[in-house]
Amino acid sequence: MNGIDYSIAAGDFVEAARIYREMGCVIVKDLVSPALVQRVQSRMIDALRAYAGWDGDILPGGLVSVGPDNYFDLARSIERIVSAGMADEEFERVLHGPVVNRLIRNLIGDEVFVHPQKVPRILPPGDCPWLRPAGIHQDFPELQGSERQITVWFPLHDVDGTTGVLPVYPGMHRQGVLPLTLAENPSGWAISEELLPRAYLASMRAGDAIVFNTFTPHGGSVNTSGNLRMSIECRFQPLGDQISESAFELPGYSFGWDEIYRDWSTLGYYWEGRRPEVVPYDRRWEEWRERESIRMGRLALPEAHQALRLTMQWSRDAGTRAEAREILASGYGEGQPG
Repeated sequence: MNGIDYSIAAGDFVEAARIYREMGCVIVKDLVSPALVQRVQSRMIDALRAYAGWDGDILPGGLVSVGPDNYFDLARSIERIVSAGMADEEFERVLHGPVVNRLIRNLIGDEVFVHPQKVPRILPPGDCPWLRPAGIHQDFPELQGSERQITVWFPLHDVDGTTGVLPVYPGMHRQGVLPLTLAENPSGWAISEELLPRAYLASMRAGDAIVFNTFTPHGGSVNTSGNLRMSIECRFQPLGDQISESAFELPGYSFGWDEIYRDWSTLGYYWEGRRPEVVPYDRRWEEWRERESIRMGRLALPEAHQALRLTMQWSRDAGTRAEAREILASGYGEGQPG
C-alpha cells in the first residue's frame, strides 16, 4: 500500500533488527500460524454471539460483518469480548515460545520479558458512534517503564486499507515524546499529523505482525468496510529494565486476572516469580492532560469536550473531577459528540 516495504519473513531476524533500529517498526510475515490468531478471534466471536446477540456472517479472509443494528450491543458487550480474547492460554504460550522470543531478543539485544496485558481490540466501521479508533499516539507516556519496550500488533484476520490496518510512522521513534493536541477520539488527545511523515500502511494476513518501538507514533485507523477489524496487541521488554506497576493492572475493567487465568493449566500468573524491577506509575503526564483539558474547557474550545469528559470520569483528584463536571454542566459542549 506504500512504496517502501518494511516487511520481512519470520526467520530473517538480522534484517528485522536492521529495519527496526532504523525505522522503529517492522512487519514480520507469518510470525505465528494463522490458526493461532483465528483461535483468539473465535473466542471473541463466541462472546459476540453470547453477549452482543450478533448473528452475522464470517466472510472470506476471516472478516466479521456488522451493521448499525449491532453497534450499541457491541459497545455494551466490549468487556466480555476483550476478556474472551485475553483468556487464550495457547496464544500466551506461543508468545513465550522460541520464534517470538528469538525475534524480540534480536530487536532489544537482551533477555525478554512478556508483559501480562494482551489487549484485544475491535474497530467497527467508521459510522459507529460508540467505539471509535484511537488517535495517533505513542505508547510510552501511557505505559512508561522501559524505553526499549516493544509492541506487537496482530490482526486476527486479513486486513487492508478498507478494514483499517494499523498506521505507523517510521523513523519518528528517535524524536522522544511528541506533543499532543486535543482531539475528539477515545483518549481526547492525539499527535498532530503536521508533525509526522506519511503513515506506513501495509496489507497483512492473519499470522503477520507489526512490531514497533514504544516511541513510534501509530494509530488513527479508519475502517471504511462493513466489517469489524479485530486485533490483539502484546508488549515485550528487556527483563533487566524497569517496568511500571500499571503493566500488572487491568484498569477500567470489572474482571481481574483470576477470571482470565481460570482455565489455564501452567501459565497463569507466570510473571509473579520472574519479572523486571517494578516502579511506580508517574502520574505527571496524565495530570498535565487534566490541567490542559480544564484550561481549554474554560476557554470553551469545543475540541476539549472529550478530554474534559475523561477528566471528569477518571481523574484521581476529586477537585479536578468536580471542576471538569462544573464546566460540562455549564452548557459547554452542548451539541458535541459523545
